[in-house]
Amino acid sequence: MQILRTSLIIIISLLTVLLAGCKQHSKNEPEPEPQPVNPDGVTIVYAINKSSLSGNFMQDTAEMKAAMVSVDMSRQRLLVYLTESASKTGLYELQQIGKKNKVLTWRKVKEYDRQQTSTAPAVMKRVISDALSVYPDADHSLIFWGHGTAWTPGFSDHETRADAPAQYSYGGEYGKNNEWQWTEITDIANAIPDGAFRTIWFDCCYMSSIEVAYQLRHKTDMYVAYPTEVWEYGLNYDGVLPFIMRENQDLIGAAGKFYSYYNNINDAVTVSVMDMSEIEGVAKATRALMRQYPDNLDKVQGVSDYRRRSRNNPDGYGYYDMLQLLKLKDQGELWQSVQDSMNRFVIYHAESSKDFNNRQWVQTPLCGVSMHSLGEYGQKEADHEPFYRTLDWYKAVYEQ
Repeated sequence: MQILRTSLIIIISLLTVLLAGCKQHSKNEPEPEPQPVNPDGVTIVYAINKSSLSGNFMQDTAEMKAAMVSVDMSRQRLLVYLTESASKTGLYELQQIGKKNKVLTWRKVKEYDRQQTSTAPAVMKRVISDALSVYPDADHSLIFWGHGTAWTPGFSDHETRADAPAQYSYGGEYGKNNEWQWTEITDIANAIPDGAFRTIWFDCCYMSSIEVAYQLRHKTDMYVAYPTEVWEYGLNYDGVLPFIMRENQDLIGAAGKFYSYYNNINDAVTVSVMDMSEIEGVAKATRALMRQYPDNLDKVQGVSDYRRRSRNNPDGYGYYDMLQLLKLKDQGELWQSVQDSMNRFVIYHAESSKDFNNRQWVQTPLCGVSMHSLGEYGQKEADHEPFYRTLDWYKAVYEQ
């Protein structure tokens, strides 16, 4: 998400207001209605909300409540993990109070000491395990909420904005001395059990990367993410959640609702929905092309870059449109094979007519998935290549 610098005082104030709605109710308040023992589906939101986006998280939790008013809560449940204070975090469930009117309130399921930030792999693994165990027989979907920078490692110099360097793959949480804390995509994958989720949706910048998707291929049936950044207020949860929570989950409808929300007000927007059962076909076709044309590209020209660049921030690794990038190597049968496999993998994608620099895309059509151009960046490439070689995508496509 687009990074906004806010003062610590404002963040603490916003969190205080938010958590007033999440606290345990007093004895005088009505008790929640009995909740279904075995709902059909559960959506889990893992929120890195002690960050520069705290105010946006307040808006999003209000939208989540609004969405659940129109959802059959006997069949669908919502769990949200969030940071309560400097010392505590908690897993909350949205529950209904009263039989006549659908009044909703947040009830704490589990509390955690905040000895580590929510970006710590051990914390992520424990919270996801706990959330899955609340309704173990249901289908589960997971939404990651926070900042994202695709696969880029913490020791790289990737920046999402000239005045706000971002690191690693996911996070941006304030830790000790308000230093930003992040986690790598490899650690995220290790924190998620194989086959745990029906859908994983990253409500973060840049996570529709082939490197990220491939790292998560065993974790979820469907994957939704954005190849570009996303405006700081992220998903319109009141519009999108009801599609995710349908008996027959409608991810294309959900993604279309998100796309229309921004496109209708002429804001830049991208979104892609991916069928993970088809991703091995993409890897196989890409590997065949790379083996035929193993030389790295020294320079990429004429290809759409999903990353926002500016005069003040011209450097950094590109997030290139995957099909456009590979077409620089081959325009024949090998590239066509990659395109065919991508058409099966990406079942829906949509992009505004202009990018986040308010300019027309360098080239169209777009495919909705970014890819790193290995070897383009000289010494910078050499510095981070050992990490890139640990990614499953590298092993599947580049290793001989």
